[in-house]
Amino acid sequence: MKRQAILIEAPGQENTQKYLHGVEYDIKNYIKFLKSPTGGAWDKTEILAIKNPEKNTLLNTINKVDADYLLIVFSGHGAYSLQGQTILAINRTEYLTLNNLIAKKVPKQMLIVDACRSFVDSGISGFIGEELCSFPSRLLKTKARRLFDGYINKCENGIIVCYSCCIGETSFDNNHGGYFTTSLLNTTKEWVEKPSSFNILPIHHAITKTKKYIVNYLTDEQTPILKVNKQRKCWFPFAVRQKKLLGG
Repeated sequence: MKRQAILIEAPGQENTQKYLHGVEYDIKNYIKFLKSPTGGAWDKTEILAIKNPEKNTLLNTINKVDADYLLIVFSGHGAYSLQGQTILAINRTEYLTLNNLIAKKVPKQMLIVDACRSFVDSGISGFIGEELCSFPSRLLKTKARRLFDGYINKCENGIIVCYSCCIGETSFDNNHGGYFTTSLLNTTKEWVEKPSSFNILPIHHAITKTKKYIVNYLTDEQTPILKVNKQRKCWFPFAVRQKKLLGG
């Protein structure tokens, strides 16, 4: 199983009102999650983080990916165009559509987009705060990789896109980070700690938990949503854990 993760850090222009100071921490913390057994024990060589990339450079990088599974994470400003497309600001002057992030040669792909999809760009939520940098696990990294890879192998080819909000909505944040990603990683950490015979957290279950938490405890004006390019029987994994049976 060949994996590749591309993390796009797009905070905008420094020393301006719309510069997103938390995005640097967002990407660093997401790297820690991926490297941890909980996140699938990705190797350092499998993760590429790019800050404010030039459009042509980013597109070339994506289209040259030679892997079985590609994960792309975007953190930055976003909006929704009147032409019916999610628009992402990858640097201070260039934009691209979500479709531009889809690699041509990779059979299995997942995109996580933490950006506003409002009709007027109003900013984006960040990822997690510094206090959430650890992802404890009872799994060894070698076993975590086997679990993660084995589950991806079972999954059908195709593309899954995870949006932090629906069309016309804003991705909210506070001093501790964005509602979406903070909730996504917090609910995942809670899932890891619960006794269960299930050791895989598929992305659709992770998003369902996150959506429920946001709507019930934070705001009913932001609804995370999944989009797929075809019907699925098996969803890509977001996290893995050691089986822990009650009474065991």
